[in-house]
Amino acid sequence: MAIKTGTGGKIKLGSDTVASVESWTLSETSGIARTEPLGATSTTKASTIKDGSGNLNCNMDPADTAGQEALAAGASTTITLIPHTEASTEPQRVFTAIITGVTETGSNSDFVKRNIDFEVSGDIDRTAQT
Repeated sequence: MAIKTGTGGKIKLGSDTVASVESWTLSETSGIARTEPLGATSTTKASTIKDGSGNLNCNMDPADTAGQEALAAGASTTITLIPHTEASTEPQRVFTAIITGVTETGSNSDFVKRNIDFEVSGDIDRTAQT
């Protein structure tokens, strides 16, 4: 198994790359339903509906009008997450995200940070990088 670094990864909104992303998280979950019949001695389960959420952590860049500035609370957008490098064989993840929150923090010893939280709406598609 090859270990990947995130140094060449990108987050895109359409064809625009979101500027100054330091890290990202994408979580996928699935509901579980019990399926055992009456009288069973062990539980059996099946996967049901899928869900997803995540966040982007960026150094704030107000000039990134097509990227960071477009990710306002309540916005719905298609995100393409490229985990490694665009030359990689690693599939990209493409999904519709609803932005649920934007938090900006600053201190006198670091850049102003922007954290963007989202919920996935629909499937997370794993496709060949384009």
